[in-house]
Amino acid sequence: MTRFRRILALSLGAASLVGAGAFLALTKTGRGFRWALDRLYLEDYPDITTVTPDALAAELGGRRPPLLLDTRTPEEFSISHLANAQLVSPTSFDRDDVDDLERDRPIVVYCAVGQRSARVARTLKELGFTSVRCLYGGIILWYNEGYPVYRDMRPVARIHPYNAVWGQFITRRGKTTDVADDQADE
Repeated sequence: MTRFRRILALSLGAASLVGAGAFLALTKTGRGFRWALDRLYLEDYPDITTVTPDALAAELGGRRPPLLLDTRTPEEFSISHLANAQLVSPTSFDRDDVDDLERDRPIVVYCAVGQRSARVARTLKELGFTSVRCLYGGIILWYNEGYPVYRDMRPVARIHPYNAVWGQFITRRGKTTDVADDQADE
């Protein structure tokens, strides 16, 4: 029995390593990134509607563009953000942050990929907002697809990766965690 358990343990350990390696290899691709995003939205936030970067870009050029709420940290926001976005805290977000807004105003919430923004979007829906969506893939997918990001109302070529796991999906040049890096490029 001892030999059987040792063989079983080695087999399970090897299978786990192969599975983890395959997972990491898959997720470092654009398709893998979208797979991870779909798991996030479909499994953790099935009640939250998303909008693609293409669709949002079209809406931002329209008659009544949505209000953009950035739910990243002040450090992430200081590197870059979408034009005219308002920074809100995902951890302390509450009714006071949006009490003066019309409940039917179109709102798009975003963060690096979607976790923090989905939590804020859910809170907005609970507060009675009727037109709330998350930017699918967050600022990372927006940036990867070639859309502009800004700091101080000027376009910049950098975004904050949030962390190493999500940062691996930034495929366009311009990943930084340091504002000074970006200023050196201007």
